[in-house]
Amino acid sequence: MRSITALVAALLVVALPAPALAGTFPVPFGNGTPMTSAGWVPNPQAGAICGYEGVGTLWLNAGTLPAHAGCFYLFNAPGNAQIVAVNVAHGFAKASAASALCTYSFAAVLGDTLRHCSGGSFSDAIATSGANWVELGIYNESNAAIALTTARANNAVYAGGWVTLSDPTPPPVWANGPTGVLGEEFLHEEVAGVQLRVSPSAFFQVNTETAERLYIHSLNAPVIGWMPR
Repeated sequence: MRSITALVAALLVVALPAPALAGTFPVPFGNGTPMTSAGWVPNPQAGAICGYEGVGTLWLNAGTLPAHAGCFYLFNAPGNAQIVAVNVAHGFAKASAASALCTYSFAAVLGDTLRHCSGGSFSDAIATSGANWVELGIYNESNAAIALTTARANNAVYAGGWVTLSDPTPPPVWANGPTGVLGEEFLHEEVAGVQLRVSPSAFFQVNTETAERLYIHSLNAPVIGWMPR
């Protein structure tokens, strides 16, 4: 009997797998993982008055913090990903009496804003409306500069949290296994009593009833120059 593999290959149409759908995933930081190891980078907009250390500590030196300026950690979303939300727990030690000195969040797209203008410990969930960057830090929200007399007396400590990313770009077909999706990577079909396992890159006649008829017809057709093995 001639090879079923050779016959099926001659009867085929292309069956391409559907592209894998992208999803959302968290990027954790803090809790022992330095922010700088989780995609965050220091963004000292106010210059030398900004200081950074440890897992996620941001502090202010003695000096003058200009109006509408601050010291931040900045997170840029990779590739075409979008930032859906940021969840963060932080402590704010505040020695300054300036009411305009606050911990803040900013994002590329307007959304919820983290804003705390008194010292304490806080947990926030910030919706960022699909921004491609977000930043956390200490900010002077007033129109006047703020004088700071003692170094490190005003600081924010980001204890932990996560950034929720959504990637609208489907991964390549072979990104995560043959189809890039979780679950069964092969189709199982039966043609003329023969069990077949069809891979994503295989050619296969998806109308199995027609494939079976063609197979049986091919078995009964004369083949010139063919010899059984």
